[in-house]
Amino acid sequence: WNIKSTPFLPGFDCKFVYLGPHYDEAIARFRFLAESCRLAGIIVGPPGTGKTTIMREVMHLADRPAAGSLLVDAPGNGSLAMANYIFHHFKVGQGSYASLAEAELDITSRVAASTGQADRALLCIDNAHNLADEQGLHLIRFLIDLRSPSTKAKPEQPLFTVFLSGNTNLAESVRNNPDVRERIQLFYSLAPLSKEESTAYIQHHMRAAGGDLWVFSEDALNALYEFGRGIPRRINLLCDTSLMLGFAAKAECINRAIVTQAATDTGMIKLEPDGRENNS
Repeated sequence: WNIKSTPFLPGFDCKFVYLGPHYDEAIARFRFLAESCRLAGIIVGPPGTGKTTIMREVMHLADRPAAGSLLVDAPGNGSLAMANYIFHHFKVGQGSYASLAEAELDITSRVAASTGQADRALLCIDNAHNLADEQGLHLIRFLIDLRSPSTKAKPEQPLFTVFLSGNTNLAESVRNNPDVRERIQLFYSLAPLSKEESTAYIQHHMRAAGGDLWVFSEDALNALYEFGRGIPRRINLLCDTSLMLGFAAKAECINRAIVTQAATDTGMIKLEPDGRENNS
């Protein structure tokens, strides 16, 4: 099959990033926000659609902010821990606060008292739906509102450009909170891939790995869309498992039967007691 590297492993590798129309548009919009020092943007979509990949690609492509960039995963019920991590990473405040209220009071006073203008940073918060409660949304507003004081050379500017990534509940929670909603300059919704995009996605990965495009037959590509539902994470798992099964069977190409076996092995097809398939 002439595959020179593993094409469907999880993890970020810029050469495997698929720039379909929706992905290209999302990256362009968020890159503009990052490079023009805008306040904040939100990207939402079903799990596995590539939101984190888009954030990583924006961090890779955008002109690097002077203070750097950070992608942090929002833990469940962990607003304070995440805040301490962010402040410690960017050396804003002491980074070991006992409460968010203490953090806000101390950091606000430190920033206001600083004599020089701090550099702006790009802050990307993944799984930000875990911050959709009152405390989490308050933290988001605080991070967006932090300003470096003006100097003779420069007017005041935000300390952070904040990007939030999460499921659709995140957008709903933000829209119901005017204090946060009015600070967000972009809401972007990422949908699953279409059938044509799913095929292009698979072939892009094979091409980037040096592999032959004919490895997945047409009926295999149809099955990959059927079981993968246009979700890149599911497609990656199915393709990787299919290649493993095909290699073990010394198959000339990957057909629908192999993809179906891969879907079964990865739990995407559940067999009912009577042997019928249930495509979960």
